Parts: sequence; structure tokens; C-alpha cells
Amino acid sequence: MKKKRGTIDIESFPGHYRGFVDKMWKTRLLKETIPIKPASFSYKELGKHKPYTRGVWEFKNEKEFVKDLHRVFMENEELIGHNAKQFDLKQSNTFFAMYGLPDTNVKIIDTLTIVKKKFRLPSYKLKYCLEFFKIGHKLETGGEVLWFDVEDGDPKARKHFLKYNENDTVKTELLYLYFLDKGWVQERTRKCYGKDGCIRCGGHNVNFRGEKPFSEGVYEMVHCKDCNKHQPYHFLRGW
Repeated sequence: MKKKRGTIDIESFPGHYRGFVDKMWKTRLLKETIPIKPASFSYKELGKHKPYTRGVWEFKNEKEFVKDLHRVFMENEELIGHNAKQFDLKQSNTFFAMYGLPDTNVKIIDTLTIVKKKFRLPSYKLKYCLEFFKIGHKLETGGEVLWFDVEDGDPKARKHFLKYNENDTVKTELLYLYFLDKGWVQERTRKCYGKDGCIRCGGHNVNFRGEKPFSEGVYEMVHCKDCNKHQPYHFLRGW
């Protein structure tokens, strides 16, 4: 059963494309010459000190990097990121599918979604949010040239790139914990049968009733013979 949760940040190299341009905001794609490639990822388990940050160049090939990223997803019940639902999750899923890896069914908590739902700000980017809530600062990249230098193998660029990736993970954790501490978001808890017995009568005379889906994932269910209450026993997997 998945128990861990933490923050995640994915970085990728841009793809190369050929196409006709009618207007600057309207293009017709002719050919994808080089697809988007994975660059690095950083993961930090909540409450732990040291993030786990890796670049694709640290592995013998791209597939081994993607498998390591997939392992991190599989080991976590929840992953937290800024714009994680639209980018980090979908981009990672794309890499997983490229190499025939299964869906991880991890639950995503998106701090961007939280900010947009709760506040009206001139910008919802992580850089602005960190400064607005006085949590810290994003590291500066120096522009898109950093991505190209990393792709070309510059050791100094790669070192700074991983530091930048790691800083985003650390600061996203601080942003999420800030929202928890101030009550802007509440952690979802579901009452389950456990050492205290049935959630209705406290009894321990139960039998198992298979699996049942809830909003956050699938639980194993039990039935209390004393009060006839059906209730979740423990969490099996997220969506």
C-alpha cells in the first residue's frame, strides 16, 4: 500500500518542429523532428530534509531515467506540485507510455489550483506566489539558454539546472504547508475501521466485503455484524 507523499517537479527539454506560419499565433504543424525529452526531476518526501533530484544524463539511457521517475510515482499515495495536473502529471504519463510503463494512479494535489480557487492575484506562477505569501524565491535560470546548455552537456549548467529543479520542489512544499497552517486548505481524512473498532458502534465483529471506490481512491471494505455498518478498512490505491 502506498503511504508516502511529497512534492514533485519535472523539467523537460523542448521539442523541435517544422511547420508553416500564417500568423505568429497560428501555425500548421508539418513534422515533429525531435519530440519533447525528459531533462530532470526532483522529489521531496514531506517532512524529510533532503530532496531526491536526478538528471537524465546521470543514467545510462533515457529509459532508465523514466523508470526511476515511474518508481517515485508508484511509491507515493499523493504528489504535490505547482501546475502539476496540467504539466508534471501529463508529461510524466507521456514518458511512461513511451516506454510501456503502466499508469501509476497517483493522486495529485496542485498548489496552482489552490491559489486560483482561493485568491485573485495578478499572476499565479510559482515565482509570484512565493513572493506574495513571503515564503521565498525561485532560483533564476538566466533564460531559456540554460536548457540548451544543459542539453549540450555543459557541467556548470547541469549543476545549476538540478539546483533550480530542487529549489522548486522545496519551495512548493513550503507553499503547501503554508496553506495547511493558515487553514486555506484542509487535508482530507476518511474515518475507517481500525484499532478503535467500528466507526459507528466500536465493535470488532466484522467481515470483509471487497473493494469500494471513493473520491480519493479505492478502499477495502468491512461490514460490522453488530450494527450493520459498511465502512472502509484501509486505503488500497489512488486514482
